[in-house]
Amino acid sequence: MRPIDEIKNDITELTERRTHLWRELASGESDAEMVAQLTEQIDELWNELRATRVVAVHGSPDIIRRRADRERRIEIELDRNTAAGVAAKAA
Repeated sequence: MRPIDEIKNDITELTERRTHLWRELASGESDAEMVAQLTEQIDELWNELRATRVVAVHGSPDIIRRRADRERRIEIELDRNTAAGVAAKAA
């Protein structure tokens, strides 16, 4: 994964280029398709930035899955022990 600052710099650069192209487009000097391509690239960069921030805060997806699986197994074991305890008290 790329550093957050690098992604932000790319977003800023592409946004400035797109703004320039919008101005040219308004005067009839630019291509609307290029503006659309830049918008798509900017959207992809924002998605990358969000994903990078999630990993920075919560860890990699593998770590999150392992943690969730471990917590699920603990809950199942607690439910079993609780049910066994209730059954033993009832007997």
